Amino acid sequence: MKISRMRTEIPPQKLKEFRIKAGWSWAQMAKAVGVSVMTVYRWETGKVRPSPLARRRLLHLMKSIPPAVKEKSSLEIELSDDRSRSGSSPAT
Repeated sequence: MKISRMRTEIPPQKLKEFRIKAGWSWAQMAKAVGVSVMTVYRWETGKVRPSPLARRRLLHLMKSIPPAVKEKSSLEIELSDDRSRSGSSPAT
């Protein structure tokens, strides 16, 4: 009797969104999952898919981040990224 396992795929864009919303660099994400920085880059660009073990670790991380981080909008993230790169702060 063959038992099939349900495979939970994590689309590359969702993985990247999660990492950015969590405020993590590639290195921080790699350390949390136990892989190399290049591996995280390859996942996010869709060149390779996470292994079953890495998928389980990623899903665990994605479930454990604070709700406030999950609710942060993409626009807020893009704006904060732009400010941090340019070294400028918003006008008050």
